[in-house]
Amino acid sequence: MGWLTSIYRQTEGRDTPATFGTVAGPQLVFWYSSTFGLDWIEALVRDGKAIDLGGDAYPSRYTITVANFLPEIVHGPPGTAHVADGEPPRPDKETWTGSDKVNRAAIAECSMHEWLLVDSWDST
Repeated sequence: MGWLTSIYRQTEGRDTPATFGTVAGPQLVFWYSSTFGLDWIEALVRDGKAIDLGGDAYPSRYTITVANFLPEIVHGPPGTAHVADGEPPRPDKETWTGSDKVNRAAIAECSMHEWLLVDSWDST
């Protein structure tokens, strides 16, 4: 079991939290993670730094500000297992076939107070 997570800008209303029905705009980050790949966002929800919008893992949706998300990706996408020698983060080094994407240029264009949409899909 694992998760496919994407972070998107909203197409409009970026200064307010996304809703479950928000249309995803440009993708900022994309990655696969292990079974515990949502622990980071669930912890932020508990701390009041993100909002759980609901969902049934197809997808589960959240919203978070850029200011609260940036610290989570400083060392690569959260919930992934990092491997040595500068290789990208991977949930399972032996079977990994996907790729991770962090669009740092697009993230830099965001306001720190902008609300983002988080989609996480059960990838089992």
